[in-house]
Amino acid sequence: MIYLIIIFIISFLLILFLYLYNIEKQKNKNIQSSYIKGIDYVLSDDFDKAISEILKVVEKYKGVSEPVISLGNIYRAKGDIEKAIQLHSQVSKKSRLNEEMRKEAYYYLGIDFKKAGFFDRASKIFDSFRKEKNRINALEQLEGIYVELNEWDNAIEIRNKLLEEYNGDKEKLDESRAILAHFYTEKANEEINKGDINNGKTFIEKAISLNPTLVYTIFSYSSILLKENKLDEIIERFELLLENKKEYSHLILDKLEKVFSMSNQYLIYGKFLEKHLTEDNNYYIFLSYIKYLRKTGNIEDAIKHICIFLDKYPNSPEGQFLKADLLVDNKKNAEALTLYRKVSMIPFLQIKPYRCNNCGYEMESMLWRCPRCGKWDTVNLKEDFLWIKKN
Repeated sequence: MIYLIIIFIISFLLILFLYLYNIEKQKNKNIQSSYIKGIDYVLSDDFDKAISEILKVVEKYKGVSEPVISLGNIYRAKGDIEKAIQLHSQVSKKSRLNEEMRKEAYYYLGIDFKKAGFFDRASKIFDSFRKEKNRINALEQLEGIYVELNEWDNAIEIRNKLLEEYNGDKEKLDESRAILAHFYTEKANEEINKGDINNGKTFIEKAISLNPTLVYTIFSYSSILLKENKLDEIIERFELLLENKKEYSHLILDKLEKVFSMSNQYLIYGKFLEKHLTEDNNYYIFLSYIKYLRKTGNIEDAIKHICIFLDKYPNSPEGQFLKADLLVDNKKNAEALTLYRKVSMIPFLQIKPYRCNNCGYEMESMLWRCPRCGKWDTVNLKEDFLWIKKN
């Protein structure tokens, strides 16, 4: 009899286990279904529908924290930071919650505070993760705060720690060195603006040792080299840039022109342009050379070259404007006015010329760090914004 009772109890427990297992299985299935729908809505930027789907899970399974964390992230993406902070704060304070889930909520609370501009609170949270297994993400978030606050010493410290964490990942290491070079350059400019040229040069040299063709760094270095009258080195540095960073040719040549305008050796700049004028990809060099001729008073020669330029690049608005300016210099005002009117009607002159290749954000001026996504060296002249467009 006793054996029958034992068998009955075991059978009952087994049936109960299977029943609870099936309930949990169905529960997970329902959660996954709502999660998938929520993700689909997030991807389509329909945050209200995404919130509605995840709320179904939150309301039905009140003891489950994962959907609450996801809901907070969606609220943050929607822009409702206060609601995101409320949800993530609630989960992070649950004493009965397992430690891993509580820390996940606490981490996202840090992102909420960062998004809201509460940098002190956010940095305190991310700083607490330095010894955790997900410390890389926390360090990256912490670095982002220091960059926003222009605290370059702290940003440099964090990026050096990230370099250690990325050991073995070549792509991450290369990207990291370029970012660290930017930080050193920012620190150098900070020192130069305070009047400490020597200290500024030290940081610039650190940046160059990490990335010798970082455009922003060489631009900053050129002001130091100019003070030291090292014009030959300026030319060498800029030639290296033009060879390796063709996508920034317009900026490189503009900067070089400004540097030599401040020297008493402007003819060196002209010889530099003449040397590179025969290169195949010489649109900006050609245009810069015509501007150089105009600035040095060689108007007739400049007009001759602008005609050749426009034969090659007939749809260049910048070339057309330059021709009109040269016509004014040559006392042909009526012809210049007609050309000004014609070029001013071109619609894409109003388009923001720069775009971040990472997030698509468009801007009117060149920035080395995208203000939306925070990525470095992803902004460039838009391909469809063509001074360079041919027939």
